[in-house]
Amino acid sequence: MSTKKLKEIQKFLGELEKDETQSKVLSYAGAWSDIDDAVMEDLTDNLIANRQKNQRRFDQ
Repeated sequence: MSTKKLKEIQKFLGELEKDETQSKVLSYAGAWSDIDDAVMEDLTDNLIANRQKNQRRFDQ
């Protein structure tokens, strides 16, 4: 197979992979749109403390 054909195939496969990745990322769009305001506030206010608490589990 010629080098030119191999490059075309490689480019085509790269585009397929890019489209698949983009679809996966976009599938999360709006996932948090209906979250309760109190829950979101709790998550953001306690983010650092929650991460530190979870990190300790891995260190032990």
